[in-house]
Amino acid sequence: MAEKRTSNIILHVDDDPDDQFIFRYTINRIDPSFIIRQASNGHKAVEFLNLAAQCGGLPVLIIVDMNMPVITGVETFKLIKQDACLSAIPMVLFTTSLTDDAIHYCRQENIPAFEKPGNLQQFSDCVKKILVVAGL
Repeated sequence: MAEKRTSNIILHVDDDPDDQFIFRYTINRIDPSFIIRQASNGHKAVEFLNLAAQCGGLPVLIIVDMNMPVITGVETFKLIKQDACLSAIPMVLFTTSLTDDAIHYCRQENIPAFEKPGNLQQFSDCVKKILVVAGL
């Protein structure tokens, strides 16, 4: 029997409003019980996570884009990993272009990395894989 989730919140960190919309739409079609919280950059994500830690509403998964203004996805992961409580949350890189540096970092830190597909069906299939990898 699958473990019951303690939260149904997914934090999606992406600066592209279109990708934010498509992600929210896709998750709602896959499992409408998930609550999607979105941040447009890594600093806003860390602010959300720190507030959520104080209020008891941490997400079950953090999905981060690589190429964002302010700080990159890798820099965002590094900030999250500095906090023992936050670093326990599963994290995934979900980006349009996987660089060698990002792949190396993700392998080193055991963070699954996925490339965003070009069409909606492939995007949905990829999000389903992300949920499976995250144990959701």
